[in-house]
Amino acid sequence: MTQLRTLVVIAHHGESHRHFVRDLARRYRSMPRLQADVVVTAEQPKDCGPDVAEVRVGLPDKNPWSLPFAHQQVFAERVDRYDLFVYSEDDIGVTERTIDAFLAATPHLAPDEIAGFLRYEVDADGKPRLNDLWGHYHCVPGSARRRGPYLVAETTNEHAGFYVVTQAQLRRALASGGLSRGPRVTRYHLPETAATDIYTGCGFKKVYCVSHADDFLIHHLPQKYLPMLDVTIDEFRHQVAVLERILDGQHPATELCAVESPHWPMRWPKSYFEPARPELLDAVPAQCRRVLSVGAGFGKLERALQARGHEVTALPLDSVHGGALARHGVQMVYGELRELLRTLPRRSFDAVVSSNLLHLQPDAAAIVRGCAELVAPGGALALTGVNLNRLTTRWKRRLGLDEHERLRSFERGGFCILPPSAFAHEARAAGLVDVATTWFEPDRVGARLPRKVLGELTARNWLLAGRRAP
Repeated sequence: MTQLRTLVVIAHHGESHRHFVRDLARRYRSMPRLQADVVVTAEQPKDCGPDVAEVRVGLPDKNPWSLPFAHQQVFAERVDRYDLFVYSEDDIGVTERTIDAFLAATPHLAPDEIAGFLRYEVDADGKPRLNDLWGHYHCVPGSARRRGPYLVAETTNEHAGFYVVTQAQLRRALASGGLSRGPRVTRYHLPETAATDIYTGCGFKKVYCVSHADDFLIHHLPQKYLPMLDVTIDEFRHQVAVLERILDGQHPATELCAVESPHWPMRWPKSYFEPARPELLDAVPAQCRRVLSVGAGFGKLERALQARGHEVTALPLDSVHGGALARHGVQMVYGELRELLRTLPRRSFDAVVSSNLLHLQPDAAAIVRGCAELVAPGGALALTGVNLNRLTTRWKRRLGLDEHERLRSFERGGFCILPPSAFAHEARAAGLVDVATTWFEPDRVGARLPRKVLGELTARNWLLAGRRAP
């Protein structure tokens, strides 16, 4: 077995993960296939154990979160000396199987593709739950293709705090200039940008060998995000099956609408994994039989509605989640939001519900009217939204703090800041009555005030509800 000269760079800030670093260095040094040198980048000198060849001290800039960028310079300096290059945050558990999987898959991939990895944490049943499919991150519906024995696909999240590249791939990345731009915030915060530059700025794309997903799992050792991880490895396999059906022409490849701002993606995205909020459920009368959910993701709201006895039809955020959710008996209608609102039969649902979607749409008022027009006589409309006009947000926008000046126009920020009163006007224009707004989930200021003060100035969210007369 030929050994590969391997450079492993681990970004290690602070003290809490020192035991992880020592363990990871031992792991890499003990892999028979790798002739590994382990370098730790750190903000100050520290003893990381005998298996670490060097501790490289220094921050790329004054922000401590810039430390992950230090690995790029180490790679550039030593590109000629190694066959394989591994970057890792200081809490990513890797096995020899992981590295072998990368090496086996790489010859089958296109020249601009790099095999990526999926972080996981282990739940109480011993099952992996995936870290990198959460919030608004999801599989790209039309991205599946076959590469030799592999089915590969892409997700909207390139970050895993870890990557592996060959010498040839690193040379190409360095030649592109994409690894020499230094610390900055992009679609991601600083640490995530450092770990994704290889994919986002060097002429490569990250692909997942989804047909062999178990071989590409890497363990997020602290296990600290487990309560918010909804996608089990079994659920992911259901999504992979849908991706394969799309590739074979047996299922549509659609996305409903924007789920994040193209200008400020780190703020207020639409989550696929929102809970079934009681405020929204309570706004759907028990006698409503046919309920339309606009913007279904993982399906918590839709399954809660089913549990209450409603027949649920959904416009899914994308056709991968739609295909996976359909197995629970939710009827799916695939397509683009505006076209679906135009073509669905008017007054055909006893209730129409949607959550936290309108602020991401340039024509949000027209979408509210379209939803209202689908409500049948005696039926109800219930929409929740993000309050971008609460006092703290207005104050930051006026002062330009933390980039909040972006909220002055949709063109600059990618957000509609219309208040629910504007949407109420559209609902009434579509023939609904008893249209009213309820405010909920106070911010830190509102939480200190009496409940009756809770309103537009302190609430994080609002509920707009109305009905059509019988």
